[in-house]
Amino acid sequence: MRAALGIDFGTTNSTLCFFDGTEYHYANLEDGKQTIPSLMYVDRQYYPTYGESARKRFLSDNLNRQIKLEKTDLGYIEIALGDNAYESLDHTGFNPGPTTYDAKVTAFTDQNLPGFLFASTKRLLGQSTIDSVKLFEKRIKLEAVVSSMIRNIREKARKKYPNLSTPHICVGRPVNYECTSEHKQDMCNSLAVERMNKALTYSEIREYSYFLEPIAPVLSHIHDTREKVHQDIFVLDFG
Repeated sequence: MRAALGIDFGTTNSTLCFFDGTEYHYANLEDGKQTIPSLMYVDRQYYPTYGESARKRFLSDNLNRQIKLEKTDLGYIEIALGDNAYESLDHTGFNPGPTTYDAKVTAFTDQNLPGFLFASTKRLLGQSTIDSVKLFEKRIKLEAVVSSMIRNIREKARKKYPNLSTPHICVGRPVNYECTSEHKQDMCNSLAVERMNKALTYSEIREYSYFLEPIAPVLSHIHDTREKVHQDIFVLDFG
């Protein structure tokens, strides 16, 4: 059977739709539901749990446990001081020019942390300042986290449709990914798509395309009402 799959990897929830050429079918992703929370919980043995099961595991592992805080070095950040900063600091009028220095960053971390809950990972995909997350003794790339979640969703689809060959994957994406600077929106979008490309490749998805989230419901509506003509369609994507 050759068909198409649509994946909506959302900030809060994710879903998967299968199109057989005639009708749409939603996969049961967790406990008979068509959506699954975009959550992944990883314990100290690096064993992942997904969705609502991840939330429950996170809560149960942290119930009535002892917290052990320890000062941890997080690394260094570079701080730059420009001309204006020196003019405001030096009352003599002497301006040595811009300079930079490294500042050590430390934080108190919980050494008894039983696991880590990944949530709202989609919001980080366009952020150039975040490349990976420290998970106990390892560093995990953002695209690896997304890949693991998508792979779990695909396995759910394979269980429901065991005869389904590797299909074309339509991936929903926002018009603009979350970005800290409105002047760098194009860069944020490019970075997010690049990371999603890697995540899909890591998930062994070779054939895929992106659909803007406001366009997908238009196409669905046209399919459901294809006998009608001369329609004006207005779509609101309340994100």
